Amino acid sequence: MILTCPNCETQYFADDSTIGESGRTVKCAACGHSWFVAPPGLEMDPARTNPAAAHEIYRERVREQRRRKSRTAALLSWICTAVLFFALGVAAIMFRNDVVKVFPRAAAAYKMAGFTVNRFGIEFADIERSRTFNDTIPVVTVSGRAVNVARSTVDTPLVKVDLKDERGRTVEKTAPHTVVGTS
Repeated sequence: MILTCPNCETQYFADDSTIGESGRTVKCAACGHSWFVAPPGLEMDPARTNPAAAHEIYRERVREQRRRKSRTAALLSWICTAVLFFALGVAAIMFRNDVVKVFPRAAAAYKMAGFTVNRFGIEFADIERSRTFNDTIPVVTVSGRAVNVARSTVDTPLVKVDLKDERGRTVEKTAPHTVVGTS
């Protein structure tokens, strides 16, 4: 077998039996470089022939592990961010009345999205109006119920009533006053 130093290309003659069945590391007498020689017929592993190649292979494996971990961390952070925004969106829809109590301007955004909002928690129902005369003075009576639609106790807000004519023009305004009613 002829051995050639990969560093200085000096050639040596060696008997096949000196290499052995599993191969052997040899050292060049001219330059002092060491390398692994595989027995004839055995495929050469680049990591065994050149120690620098083995180190580079190890580095590449470490880099690939880091890349995988980095991709996994990035994916997990994106998933967590998406779940957080989804949860905030669902909460903003479910608790929209509470959001509008804190930030009243949000009512317009909810209306544009097609959601109804009642920040006071009270709706008026069974509204009836009648017009009568007390001698020659017209008297308009409006009656109805204020219904609590909130999930909790609600303080009754002040109510402002405007009297409008058939054309929708305001005829009379009242000062805000408390809704009076019985349970």
